[in-house]
Amino acid sequence: MTVAPENVNFLFDAIVNLINEGYTTIMLNCVYENVWNNNHATILYNELKILSDYLIENNLYNKIFIRMFDENNF
Repeated sequence: MTVAPENVNFLFDAIVNLINEGYTTIMLNCVYENVWNNNHATILYNELKILSDYLIENNLYNKIFIRMFDENNF
């Protein structure tokens, strides 16, 4: 799944939908072109925070692999 400024608002909902569809490995990355601004970065941070809280609260953090949360991602 590729995150871009045009879809960053839907990140949490999209990932939860994939999880509900049975996906356990989600290769989540951002576009690298120079299209991001500070507002987009804030939205991305908030969506990832909500997603990480969801994974922890639902005990999914060891069951669902999300590439963006992998410490070896970069």
